[in-house]
This record gives sequence, structure tokens and C-alpha cells, in this order.
Amino acid sequence: MSDHPSWPDTVQSLTEKLSVENLPHQVRSLKTLEEKVGKVLDNLSVSKKISSWLSCCSETKYAKSGGMAGKLRDQGNIKFGAQDNVGALKLYTESVICAPCVGPELGLAFGNRSAALFHTGQYQAACEDIKMALQHKYPAHLEYKLVLRQAQCLIRLAQYKEGLLALQKCQAALDFSKLSDDKKAAIVKDIAALETEAVKLESKPAKKTESSSAKELDNLDMPGASTKLELEVSNDRVRGKFVTATENIEVGEVLFHESPYSCVLLPPHYSSHCNQCLIQLVAPVSCKFCTQPRYCSGSCRDAAWSGHHQFECGQMDLLHSVGIGHLAVRTVLTAGRDNLLCMKGAVKAGTYHSTTTDPYSRVFNLQQHLDRLPVEEVFQYTLTAALLVTMLQKNTAFLSPERAVPGVVPGMPGKLQPVQLGMEVPDKVLHYVGGLILRHIGQLVGNAHAVTELLEGDDGDVQQVRLASAIYPSASMMNHSCIPAVINSFTGSKPTYNIWSAVWY
Repeated sequence: MSDHPSWPDTVQSLTEKLSVENLPHQVRSLKTLEEKVGKVLDNLSVSKKISSWLSCCSETKYAKSGGMAGKLRDQGNIKFGAQDNVGALKLYTESVICAPCVGPELGLAFGNRSAALFHTGQYQAACEDIKMALQHKYPAHLEYKLVLRQAQCLIRLAQYKEGLLALQKCQAALDFSKLSDDKKAAIVKDIAALETEAVKLESKPAKKTESSSAKELDNLDMPGASTKLELEVSNDRVRGKFVTATENIEVGEVLFHESPYSCVLLPPHYSSHCNQCLIQLVAPVSCKFCTQPRYCSGSCRDAAWSGHHQFECGQMDLLHSVGIGHLAVRTVLTAGRDNLLCMKGAVKAGTYHSTTTDPYSRVFNLQQHLDRLPVEEVFQYTLTAALLVTMLQKNTAFLSPERAVPGVVPGMPGKLQPVQLGMEVPDKVLHYVGGLILRHIGQLVGNAHAVTELLEGDDGDVQQVRLASAIYPSASMMNHSCIPAVINSFTGSKPTYNIWSAVWY
């Protein structure tokens, strides 16, 4: 893509060219959002430019490589042998990221990284890597080493029963090892010593730990909001929807503690934060098919795949180029094709209202204010929506699940059947989904929240850094104030809004 103009430059060029034909004004005058997207897609210059843009977005450079994974692991072994555990950990992590999900390299990379994690005292992360290694064809004759390390980690984590079970598994795994009898005897001696230690520690009284959990906020109208808040609606064009207090609110009280409907991590933080939950990475895993997003665990990776990444995989460079459009299309992916088609009639009839039982309805009904934006801005947002819905149509199975190849993981990049009779996406559906993406772009301009983190530099200077953009339907109901009464903080992608100036009802 570096040899081609950026998407913003492409959009600006198209705007200037098509202004001569008065297309931006024609788009602006159309009543519905899907009509706007349809008008743009029907233009020959636009459709050619979008096809050209999509064709130059190949991402083969992010493919997995068993050979590269092996080389990185070998380099990590050299660092590990020199007792440079931190250096080894970095190289083993890159090996994990590069390794294909088939073949031996991924299991070996996880296994070796677990050793580096163990020696840096990160026992929980080491346990997770050992589980992943055993799931990915780690050699049976070496399995005893992993299970012994797992037992050592569990004992250090005060999980004595689990540690004792791991020691039993280690004893059984020795039968498949290629060790000499003398070396086997030494391992058996180590197992016995660890068993004695675990039993002794287990018999000691456990230390009591206080568990702190965030107070649940069960506002019936705004999930994740305090019950001291109320959502009101005004018929005037100034206030719209807004939040008021129904009781006195003291300094320090929590007003909102809400999970995002959808969230997009910014590319500069891909190597340091989980692409799904946004926590800082210790021992990341990657997508099974590409090396771009990184996750804190297999569960976060799988949640991202089922929720959106199966349709974004192989399209990430394109999505990084469209700004807030990435969060807009992810919002549509999170809603899901079947849900979007089921509500199509209600959307067209104007009866798709916000309910607490339908999370997407609360996002859909946020204000989008596209009717108040300048002509050129509306046109450029429409071009971006047209690009994104065309990407979904041509490069993914989101709009046509029939194109997924039978027997292959659904949505696996590059594994789509050619469009055949009966697989075409009707223009009405294409324009409808494009209209939804355009709607979300308009909403997110004013309603997207910056997910931030405080980071301390080498000089001790602390700065607030933007990690991600997200949409929070309940918190979006708060009006802007130049003298705010709340302060927010984030745990991963979940913000907490605390009052810092008392509000009297």
C-alpha cells in the first residue's frame, strides 16, 4: 500500500473530481443513508477506485512462517543458554507469533517460552504457555519436561492440589521419554522431593486474602450506570437525550462502569496490549492465520475471531487507513449479519428503538448528526462506508456465508469460493449495510471514547496515552462540559467514571 496514495488522499482526490459532476451535493440531498451509499457505489469512478484500492491491499507479508519461527526459536535458545532470559523471552514470543498453527513449531515455541517465563518468575503465564504447548503437538518424548515445569509453577502459585496432579502426569510421561535409566531415576527423585514439599505446604493454614470487586451498577435504563442517574429525552434540538441525577451524589461515587459495545486498539500498541481486552501483554499469542493482532490469551484470541477478526483478518492495513471507519465496521461485525438482516424491516419503518435487551439497538439509536455536517464531509464519510461494505462483500464471507469453503475454518482469509449463482449479495442488502456503517461513522465522530493509560517515561514524566477508540452506549449519554464533574480511569477496555465534584439533587 505504500506505493499508492493513502485513503484520505484518495478520498480528497475523488471529492475534487466528482464535485465537478455535483455528486457530493446529490449525495447530501438524498434522504436515507443507504440511498447515499447506493448513489456513490453506482458511480463508475468511485467503483473503479474502490476496486483498485482493494486490489493493492494484499497482506502476504503478515503470513505465518514455520521457517522463520524456527530461526527465532534458535536465536532465543542462544540467549537462554547465556542466561539472558529477557532477551530469550522476546525472541520466543516472536517465534510464537510467526509459527503456523499446524506443524511442530508453535508447540515448541510455547514450550521454550514457558521456560523463560519460569526463570523470570512469571509462573501463571508459564502455566498458560505449557497448556498451549501441549495443545499444539509438543513432542511426546519431551512432555515430561513441560509437566514438571508446570508442577513447579503451580506449587509456587500455592495451587498445591493441581501441582500434585501435574507431578503424577510427569511420572506417567517419563514412560514416553528417551532418557537413560539414570536420568529417569534423577527425575523421579525430583518428583518425590516436589511432592513432599507440596504436601507440607498444603498442610499449612492458607493466608486470608481480601477480594475486592467492583460494585455492580444495575440501572435498568442504562446498563453499567449508577441507579442514581436517569436518562431523559427532550424534544428540543439542543438537549436531545441527557443524564440527570435523581439523588445526591457524593465525591468518589462511581457513576458508570461499562464494557464497550465495540473497541479498536490503535496500531502503535499492537505489540504491547491485548487486541481484545486491552490489558498489557506478558506472553502474547497471535491470530492463528496472521501475525498482526496479539492477545493476552487463547480465550481472548478466540473471542476476537468469532466476534470480528475472522472478517478482518487479511484486511488490517486497509482498516488502519480509514480512521474511525475501522470502529464503525467493527460495530457492524459485532452485531452480526443475521441480527442486522432481522432488524432491517424495523430500521426502514423507523421502529427500531433502543432496548436494554438488545445491545446493538442502544448503539444504533445514538445521534449521528450527518444532516448537520458540511457537504464535502458527508460525501467523504459516504465514500469510506462504500469502501468498507465493498470490502465485506468481495473479501469476506460476512454478507454471503455460502462463500466459505466447506471443511475450512469459517472466515479463514483467502479461503472463499468464487461468487456463483445464488451467492450474489443483493444491492438492497449491500446498500443497507453500507448505510449502517455510514451511520456509525457519523455517530462515532461525536460519541467515540478514547481509551487511555498513564505511562511513565524513562525521565519519570507521566503522560496520558490514547490506546484505543471504543463506543460506550450508556456513558455516551453524558453531555460535554468544559468544567466536568467526573474523572475516568480504565481497567483494560472498561472505564470507571467517578464523581469528583459533589452533585446535589
